[in-house]
Amino acid sequence: VTEQVKIVFDVDDATESLWATPAAEGFVLDNYPFFVKGVCFGDLVEASMIEPGVYAYTKTIAKSANSLYRVYFEEEKSERARQLLHQLESMACSYEGNDLRDGVLAAVNIPGDADANAAWQVLQLGLDEDTWDVQEGDDRHAP
Repeated sequence: VTEQVKIVFDVDDATESLWATPAAEGFVLDNYPFFVKGVCFGDLVEASMIEPGVYAYTKTIAKSANSLYRVYFEEEKSERARQLLHQLESMACSYEGNDLRDGVLAAVNIPGDADANAAWQVLQLGLDEDTWDVQEGDDRHAP
C-alpha cells in the first residue's frame, strides 16, 4: 500500500493541503479542494519536496475528467442543503464537508461520466431557493 502525502497549494495569503498518492509521473490528488481553484480530485500533479511526506505544488501534469463546485450554507439551512447534497450523491456525485464558524463549506465532485446538467440543476435549485451559495472550482464538463 502506497502511503499518501500532502500537497501544499498557495491560496492568496494562505495555503491548502490536499492528500495525494505518489504515481510514476507525479502525484494523484485524493481529495477535494475547498479553496484552491483549477485542480480536482484525480488530477496528476507535479510537486517538490518540502519535507518527507509534504510537497509543494508546482504544476498540473494531467487533468482528470472530474468537475468541482463548492457550496456554502448557513447552519439553519443545513437540513435542506443536506437533502440537496444527497440528491447529488444519487447522481454519482460526491462531496466533502468542512464546518466553518457560521456555516458549512462543501466541495462537490462531479465525475466525468456523471450527468453534469442534472447536477447543475440541483446546484441551481439550491441557489434559487436561497439554500446555499455556489462557486465554481473547475468545470470540466463540455457545455
